[in-house]
Amino acid sequence: MKHTSHTRAVRFLSSLFYFFSVFMFINAFNAGSVYSQWYQQSIPVSNPIVGLEFVDSLRGWAATSSYQDTSYILYTTNGGNNWNIQLKITE
Repeated sequence: MKHTSHTRAVRFLSSLFYFFSVFMFINAFNAGSVYSQWYQQSIPVSNPIVGLEFVDSLRGWAATSSYQDTSYILYTTNGGNNWNIQLKITE
């Protein structure tokens, strides 16, 4: 089979695509810890968060699920660095 410039270009591009696919797959696992601006925060309750709403980059609210018949509404005024209990709901 005679290799023309077209087939060489296709082979080159397919191998280049393969290389970058593998490269991106490997880096996807490291990118979250290196480039992410998210970090784990503690909240003043042990209930899991089920809802989160921010009105701007600093002010937001979080709702927790009911745990031992108690739910909470939490709020932050500093982008989530600190959370305070705004409302405690007991059932």
